[in-house]
Amino acid sequence: MDNAFFQNTLNSLEEHLAIIDRNGCITFVNDSWKRFGAENGFDPEYDWIGVNYLDVSRNADLHGDAYALSVVEGINSVLSGEKRLFEFEYPCHSPNEQRWFVLRATPVKGLGDAAFVLTHQNITSRKLAEQAVIRSSLHDPLTDLANRRHFDSFMSSEWRRCLRENASICAMMIDLDHFKQFNDEKGHLDGDFCLQAVADILRSQITRGSDISARFGGDEFSVVLGDTPMEGALLVANRIMTKIRDLGTQLATGEAVTASIGLACGIPGMNDFSDEAALLRLADSALYKAKSGGRNRIEVI
Repeated sequence: MDNAFFQNTLNSLEEHLAIIDRNGCITFVNDSWKRFGAENGFDPEYDWIGVNYLDVSRNADLHGDAYALSVVEGINSVLSGEKRLFEFEYPCHSPNEQRWFVLRATPVKGLGDAAFVLTHQNITSRKLAEQAVIRSSLHDPLTDLANRRHFDSFMSSEWRRCLRENASICAMMIDLDHFKQFNDEKGHLDGDFCLQAVADILRSQITRGSDISARFGGDEFSVVLGDTPMEGALLVANRIMTKIRDLGTQLATGEAVTASIGLACGIPGMNDFSDEAALLRLADSALYKAKSGGRNRIEVI
């Protein structure tokens, strides 16, 4: 078998492959490597032979690539004989899609330290699948809001931040009035649509990185507003209550699905705010007062 056969074989690989010498200079690239270069801003006819891959990576570092120096260090560990294999997983997103790759560097067997092979393997499908699994474990499947597990973790983190900064944090407990009757009268499909509409309202009002909205289960929802005074939380609560009332979920009795809201705000560590659980208990107590006091209202503690 001649060199043309082996070159054609390497060109048939989907993996992007390059051969470098002990100094990091490229001596061969396959067609997949050339296509990958073109996808990342290089001229499709760019001549890679003789280019020092380590210099390319160092130049990428100067242009803000957060992973470039780790790549240089890892490849050098293989070129020096310190390691037999360097493997590095990294994102390489394009303007149109998210992409992840694994870079591997290893000596070419039988040639000592004369030649080394670099490969890039596209692992985007695997990463997207992993992200989907992680997201599903943290979000309610019906409304796509945070679930209780995600909410508790976020709440704990935001509580600690507000404690450090001596900032106010607010918790809002929301219960839908007359939802059971609506679900029984209209059916579970319309009931699900109603819950999804409420979730859309919460998403439209809870937009900062310091805030979160979650479905606790059934027709119960909760909101945390970090670094927010009572006045600001009341404005948000009123908007949520008004938008839910305006959904037009009319029942045969003339009533509609509305929201009762319990709201508690304070600075962590002060007065009754010993921990995040205490804040949630106060908001829940306020919700009970809102429900028993006539519904479709906000009660503040």
